[in-house]
Amino acid sequence: AWHCIAHKYEFDLAFGQLDTPGSLKIKFRSGKFMPFNLIPVIQCDDSDLYFVSHLPREPFGNTPASSTDWLLSFAVYERHFLRMTSKALPEGSCHLSCLQIVSFLLSKQSRLTGPSGLGNYHLKTALLHLLLARRPTDWKAGHLDARLHEMLCFLEKSLLEKKLHHFFIGNRKVPEALGLPEAVRRAE
Repeated sequence: AWHCIAHKYEFDLAFGQLDTPGSLKIKFRSGKFMPFNLIPVIQCDDSDLYFVSHLPREPFGNTPASSTDWLLSFAVYERHFLRMTSKALPEGSCHLSCLQIVSFLLSKQSRLTGPSGLGNYHLKTALLHLLLARRPTDWKAGHLDARLHEMLCFLEKSLLEKKLHHFFIGNRKVPEALGLPEAVRRAE
């Protein structure tokens, strides 16, 4: 279909990596190119929850490489929660610095000892739990060391228990103003 309309545009569209479905590449006449991936999503009911297709590059267990998993994305609710929370935090709050430092430490450790089961998703989830558990004034810039220590302790406890609760699913402490479906808040 692209070849039928390509003459109308100043670029060409091609597949990027053949082993990565949805991988495309825009080639400009200047010779420069821009790679990107198309990821289909399906809205869940009338909410800001979306099922996102995740196409694994390698087989997991008995699942063939061509199978498609659809993951439930809370990205819109995360953004809303962070915006709502940021409005209440003091100017120059340390929540993002805390996340950046822990993320930096994880990447350094991974380079030294190899990949870890701990990822940025876990760090973000820990921060969201702490943002909800702490008063906004506890996130003043001067409290960075205490919040950083608390986040590392939270992660250590989660690792020792081998349990990190999802931030939205089953979390009745999430503000109702966020508009999260009640079924998600009450889920177990």
